[in-house]
Amino acid sequence: MDGPTDNGVFSFVKHMNFKDSWTYFTGINSSHWTTYYDANDKPHILFADKSSGRIFEMFKGRTDNGSAIKSVLQSKLVDLDQPGTPKDILYMDFELYMSKNAQWTLELFKNDEEKVPFMTKTILVDQDQEEVGVNALGEAELGSLPLGGLVSNDDDIKVFPVFRRVMIHSQARNLQWRLTNNQKDARVIFKMARVNFSYGAEDTVDDKNII
Repeated sequence: MDGPTDNGVFSFVKHMNFKDSWTYFTGINSSHWTTYYDANDKPHILFADKSSGRIFEMFKGRTDNGSAIKSVLQSKLVDLDQPGTPKDILYMDFELYMSKNAQWTLELFKNDEEKVPFMTKTILVDQDQEEVGVNALGEAELGSLPLGGLVSNDDDIKVFPVFRRVMIHSQARNLQWRLTNNQKDARVIFKMARVNFSYGAEDTVDDKNII
């Protein structure tokens, strides 16, 4: 670790694996950070907690010292290259990977409104989906499958490929979406989102994939 600084609950950390890139973490009351490499040459990021005097490791396990890790993925406002023009939004398609116990809360916003969603949906996993182990993800050709963080071994939580179509049928100048997960011992990985509007070709999908 190269020169971490701490400002209240904001920690700025330079990760040795990413050369000149920096990451900042919020809500971590740290005093020191360090990185070490194990016998397999894999990095481990550690920090010393100011309040308890304990040492914690980042990115290990699927909880934050026993508590759920809230993850939020939010898009920018999308105007479909037609700024200011009302458009008839038909539906959105999402491709994801999720563990069997996971759920994602989807919120949709339009017309520059970024606080109150006009639509909220819950995305769950079909119980008959074929699971994908982390080895399959880790060995896939770069870009062909999404990776959410370090994929180390097949003991990690299995994930399932999920496709969902969200019917919208609403007019909007622009559109924004947010996916939120706040569960212990769950795994969610985002792959792709696509917006379809009135003059695009509409294909057909299985009814079970429409929410």
